[in-house]
Amino acid sequence: MGSFFSFQPVVLFTLIGQEYNGKTIVTASPDKTAKLWDLKGNLLADIKGHTGWVTSAVFSPDGKYILTASDDGTVIIWPMPETIMEWLKTAPIPKLTKQEKKELGIEGLLK
Repeated sequence: MGSFFSFQPVVLFTLIGQEYNGKTIVTASPDKTAKLWDLKGNLLADIKGHTGWVTSAVFSPDGKYILTASDDGTVIIWPMPETIMEWLKTAPIPKLTKQEKKELGIEGLLK
């Protein structure tokens, strides 16, 4: 009798999405990350947060977010770095009271 062999193919990237401006590519990866690349193949960022293989990664139509899905059953929406910087320019930054600074051990470090 012959032997029966079963194997699973290894997939390095399951889905590739290109940003709306054509300058950035996002890939899904079995190492539980999505990866952000420039068009020359330079890795710009590892997007970490899933506990299973990332099975898909795409840009939002406006290019401000990346959506990833994983075989861990989760979907995560990630802001692009430019989106974070835009938000920080207008984000309300709370001021700490003297007591809060003391409790955090940063009294005298911040004004």
